[in-house]
Amino acid sequence: MDMKRLQPLQNSTALVVLLMRMMVCRFSIILCAGIALVLSHGAAAQEGQEQGGFIGYGIAPIIGGDIPGARQQALADAQKKSIIAAVSARVPVSVLIEQMPSLEQNLLQQPDQYLQRFKILQENSLMNQYRVVVQAFMNQELLQQRLAETGVVAAPKERLRLVLLIALRNQEQTEDTCWWTGHALTPAAAAVQQELAERFTNAGLDVVTADTLSVNVPPAPCGDLSPEDASRIGAALGATHILSGRAVLSALPDGNVQCTFRVRLVTVAAQSVVVEATASALGRHDSARGAEAAAVAAAGAQLAEQIQGALSEQNRNPPVYTFRLLFTKKATREEVRQCMDAFGAVLPGLKILDMKSDSGETVWNVNVISTAPNVDALRNLFGPGVPGYVSKIISARDQTITMQVTRIKKRVQSTE
Repeated sequence: MDMKRLQPLQNSTALVVLLMRMMVCRFSIILCAGIALVLSHGAAAQEGQEQGGFIGYGIAPIIGGDIPGARQQALADAQKKSIIAAVSARVPVSVLIEQMPSLEQNLLQQPDQYLQRFKILQENSLMNQYRVVVQAFMNQELLQQRLAETGVVAAPKERLRLVLLIALRNQEQTEDTCWWTGHALTPAAAAVQQELAERFTNAGLDVVTADTLSVNVPPAPCGDLSPEDASRIGAALGATHILSGRAVLSALPDGNVQCTFRVRLVTVAAQSVVVEATASALGRHDSARGAEAAAVAAAGAQLAEQIQGALSEQNRNPPVYTFRLLFTKKATREEVRQCMDAFGAVLPGLKILDMKSDSGETVWNVNVISTAPNVDALRNLFGPGVPGYVSKIISARDQTITMQVTRIKKRVQSTE
């Protein structure tokens, strides 16, 4: 082969190889820098992070060397991300995605008004970008109010009050540990209570635990409580819902720990189960916070997501029921409304949608919504009836309650 013709080819090949090496080297630098940034975020969050709050990661481009301007934009972006994190603790992910346009328009334009305070955990500039990590603490009441006004969450008549009745058992125990029976909380039981209480408090609930009790707990067995026993405790503590069940901690041969929750969410007024949930997670022995704490935190996150989703769905889409009222005498629309108002004294979250008469104003169909989970729960709540009326339930099925109603006339006492 002609060596003169080969020389340019060799030079070209060498140039290509050199360029490729430079590109690989540059890519390696970028990759290492990116990994270092991620690790520094995690380390900073662990080092300076307080208990509670929400983490937000902000980023902004550095344009024309304007670092102060980029820092301000990155800080605002981090505050927005912390608001999104706070909202995600209150609603399921599907609802969050669906409501993002509304959040962007109504909440994220001025995120600072929902923050009580925040602290910068870490900040730096890299590759023409400024990055900020913040931990933000919310004005929970204002945030809840704004979310309700924009329709992201329902506006309940009262703040949901949740009592945690979670029994704990581990491999060393043959019986459950239950705080409501007077047992002293073990460190593991206290960790379970604290983890769940923090997550549900961040979700906007008023949480009752052993540490926040102001009244004595009625006697109840230790262990997995029935809906009736759980509701009895909840009623005494002024709760709207009870989360009852058991947490099991299992130490594995490799030093890891498994945490498993099996719980049910109970509506106190209806003494009925809203949802049953199971969550399980593994805590590794080399975790920075310890295997047991890591397992409780991971399983608690799964459980909280399920329970928050059930509560959100219950508040956003309460079931519709039909009351078919058979009056013994003609009743006006106003008299029917007064009757339903009386029913509302014993039925949770009752709200009239519409009403109409079938025949001669003696038969009325009233459509309502209620937080009661099913028609059987509504029937059971009536018990002996309501003051001012004699009522007899004829049937209760397919979201319809048919009952005979007689209004009790008030006796007028003679003044003679």
